[in-house]
Amino acid sequence: MKIKYFVLFLLISFYGINAQSIQQKLTIIQNDQVQDGIFKIGMDIKGINLPVARTIGSFTIDLFVDSTLLMYESSAQWKFGSANGYSRFVNRVRNTVRIGCTSMGVNENGGGDPAGYNILNDVYDTWVELTFRIVNPTENASITINRVTNAIGIFQNLNNNPRNGVIFNQTLPEPIEIGSVPLPVELISFTGKKVGNEIQLNWKTATEKNNYGFEIERAILTGQNKEWQKIGFLNGNGNSNSTNEYYFSDKKVSNFNYVYRLKQIDNDGSFNYSNEVLINNIIIPVTAELYQNYPNPFNPSTIISFALPNESNIKISLYNTLGEKVTEILEGKYGMGVHQINFDASKLSAGTYLYVLEANDFRISKKLILIK
Repeated sequence: MKIKYFVLFLLISFYGINAQSIQQKLTIIQNDQVQDGIFKIGMDIKGINLPVARTIGSFTIDLFVDSTLLMYESSAQWKFGSANGYSRFVNRVRNTVRIGCTSMGVNENGGGDPAGYNILNDVYDTWVELTFRIVNPTENASITINRVTNAIGIFQNLNNNPRNGVIFNQTLPEPIEIGSVPLPVELISFTGKKVGNEIQLNWKTATEKNNYGFEIERAILTGQNKEWQKIGFLNGNGNSNSTNEYYFSDKKVSNFNYVYRLKQIDNDGSFNYSNEVLINNIIIPVTAELYQNYPNPFNPSTIISFALPNESNIKISLYNTLGEKVTEILEGKYGMGVHQINFDASKLSAGTYLYVLEANDFRISKKLILIK
């Protein structure tokens, strides 16, 4: 199991002597994380201490992306175009996606017609959305802004002639990268086997990021429904780029088919489930058997299980400690094998009870404890 996500690094460019700057970043809008799925990003921009004249004049931005991993598809949701005085384009050549625009009679400072686009101070604004198709979701991918060709121009003076105004060009010096890494764990195997009277589970991780740990969950497989229960926990290795191996022994097993899964938990509480592992642990009994209910004590419901060597008419009844019959839990014909039922005792008073299995001439009882 390999789970991917994308990490963003902020790109900042400073210019001028009064700590003025244009800041730029990429944000994730959609990530399907599957082959031929959509990976969509927004290109965001904001100004820091920009003067009143901050209307976009032109820009050229080259994105480097490995087209064997992510393939550029389209652009949408532009904040500027012919309606407000710009000519824009997006071209892809091999592993480079070039995004650009030039002003066509734009009035600086957002005045007149066409008004142009003003960079907002202190607030990021998404000026275009770019959609990529995921070609290979199993490999690390990146989107990098070329530091050489990345240039944004704004009108420099309030009184420029909008058709031949001076453009202040800047080159943003550091790249933005979007790189895929496992989140939070790359699980490469999860297996289980019966050893003596135990079931041993084993799993391996190739890498881990912010891994708090693993809850081990188990369900008894007797039909279509599974009731998962936590049976253990192992601490994770936090952040690791090397292979880690984990072991867990389930010593409280009975005559059932079991299915196991891992609940991997991140440090922030988010979690993912692993694939499921089925362990055949059934041995057909020579005589009817009644197993201890689980959980016990319980409130308000518990699971009662029994096994039959052949098809039989059976009855399970509930008695109090005085020997008085309280209720009949079930009655009917059941086939050979292991069966389980969910007993709801919400209408009963707290206390100790006996549940009794009767099958042909066989009779056996177990104790259960209801707490409120």
